[in-house]
Amino acid sequence: MHRVNREEVELEKSVRRLMEKFHLRAVTVELATVLMRRFANNHDLVTRYIILFKDQIQAMEQEDVDALNNDPVAQNVVRRIRNGQQQQNDARRMQNGNQGQRNNIEE
Repeated sequence: MHRVNREEVELEKSVRRLMEKFHLRAVTVELATVLMRRFANNHDLVTRYIILFKDQIQAMEQEDVDALNNDPVAQNVVRRIRNGQQQQNDARRMQNGNQGQRNNIEE
């Protein structure tokens, strides 16, 4: 079984917490991961950075993309969060589909 190291767990928790703080709208998973790495998982600094530079961070800079591509821990975190989001979306679709079937049966 693949053992996830403490650094990955802390980074993933920080990224998820940051994205929840912004209701998943202001930052992408990739940008949240890069910023959390840059600011050593410090939510206060990242939050201030996002608020102060919101116009400038809409698109990730090439150096941020390179940093993400060269960081296997960050790549694993992004992959796990993306997979989790996909599973949640699939579960919602299935649940909505089941509710639609129930409504048809009740009618």
